[in-house]
Amino acid sequence: MGKGSVLGKRFAAYFGSRDPVYVFHHIPKCGGSSIRTALSEWFIRRKDYRRGWSESYPPAYDLSQFRSIHCLCGHFELEGYYLRQRYPEVFASNRFRVFTFVREPLALQMSLYRFLQKKGQPTLETAEAHVFTRPNYLARMLSVDEGNFEESMKKYFFIGILERAQESMDRLALAIGKKPIELPWVNSTQGGEESDTHGLSS
Repeated sequence: MGKGSVLGKRFAAYFGSRDPVYVFHHIPKCGGSSIRTALSEWFIRRKDYRRGWSESYPPAYDLSQFRSIHCLCGHFELEGYYLRQRYPEVFASNRFRVFTFVREPLALQMSLYRFLQKKGQPTLETAEAHVFTRPNYLARMLSVDEGNFEESMKKYFFIGILERAQESMDRLALAIGKKPIELPWVNSTQGGEESDTHGLSS
């Protein structure tokens, strides 16, 4: 990013439009690191992530100070810190546009399993046990169940799909009036599609 782009964003932060304010609900293992990197071309990002594996979060932002040049980015993955709990105003006001990217649920569970193993975190003995005993991770991150699924999803301005990430990113650009950008792939899970179900009985 050039110096002119940085100065332009700073100018927009002070004198640009106040609304809408964008919020990226970064669901872990759904390509969010690449998406967050790309968002720096469009926004001044404000990151809100817990520190490592701790339950320690930085102080919440005062979103009343945000303008349309800003984009809040965070995982919001722990009870008490879910997006609807930490920033309830983003779902209660038309001022905010919340977007996220999701992934095929089984592939997501397997990616999480491999990630926990790689980090030396406790996992169940087998991948099959992990998948069939762990609660639906995607539903928990989105705070949805069978009863409120449709209503809750309508609160999101945009939902992209990891398996069609570039197309989704292009559609997001069109929806918010930004120039399309090519996704830089970072922090990708090793193993590919074939390994997503490795270790599961057929």
